[in-house]
Amino acid sequence: MIKSILSLPYQIVHSLRCLLYDWGVCQRKKLPAYTISIGNLSFGGTGKTPVTIAIAKYLNDQGLKVCVLTRGYKSKIKNYPVILSPEPGAQSPEPFIGDEAMEMFNAFKDTGIILTVDPNRYRAGEITSQKHPIDVFVLDDGMQHLGLARDLEIVLKNVNESGFMREFPWAESKADHIIYTKVDEQWITDNEKSENPKKYARFNLSLTKTLHPTESLGVLTGVADPSSLVKMLKNELAAQGFQSKQLEKIVTRFYPDHHFFSLGEVKEVLALGINIITTEKDLVRIPGEYRDRFVVAKLELNFEPESLLQDLYKGVTR
Repeated sequence: MIKSILSLPYQIVHSLRCLLYDWGVCQRKKLPAYTISIGNLSFGGTGKTPVTIAIAKYLNDQGLKVCVLTRGYKSKIKNYPVILSPEPGAQSPEPFIGDEAMEMFNAFKDTGIILTVDPNRYRAGEITSQKHPIDVFVLDDGMQHLGLARDLEIVLKNVNESGFMREFPWAESKADHIIYTKVDEQWITDNEKSENPKKYARFNLSLTKTLHPTESLGVLTGVADPSSLVKMLKNELAAQGFQSKQLEKIVTRFYPDHHFFSLGEVKEVLALGINIITTEKDLVRIPGEYRDRFVVAKLELNFEPESLLQDLYKGVTR
């Protein structure tokens, strides 16, 4: 209830902005290629970055030239746009381009996918298209970026969503596809029994190190939905042979979304002398000399129905 009340001012202001575009007072600008927007109604926690990565990679695998446009939240860039085509062995860009942008940069190595960082996504797309032939733009966190026209709107919904909302619930009617995320086995079972099954993305988690079931564990993270992360970790660790009693003793250190970890915070958690798990998004915000001390949780996605990605491809090439 409190979160709903605190969300209200933002929702009202944003709704008024939407009306200005709907009434033609403000004009949306069109990029010179098919544009897919991936966004949500809430402030984070739905998995936009891994979904953006998965869709961009799929379209790239079909032979399309893909450019992902991202804001670069909390980047240290002074001059925009920054156009990155991650080649094999590419070094991390300087200055820092933001944690989500870095996660995408690392994911796109060896793929040929172009990543352009700029809060002004229209400028980013226009300048990129002047330098590279682009078949499709994928707009990361684009639902509230009203100034840019899109050919397809994808809205993500965390099934456990209870945080602050950027838009009123009826805004999801603008979506061409609503994809549910952070689903568990019970949700999937119930959904399969439904007369109108929902589209969803199943997050598959893997660790960069196989842990022994007798080892003690901790989690260090600064993401919007740490509870879902811990739930997925417990499922993965149970499959590795960890007992439920031990999983209940996992030490957690949760920080705000996009938090940059200080040297003191990192040393404090490593001093526990246990395996500390973090995410790829968190890892780039940990001082470089300590990153190899962490076990990294990687996420991959499976979409249901499987035809969903094929439908996106057909839309681009129609």
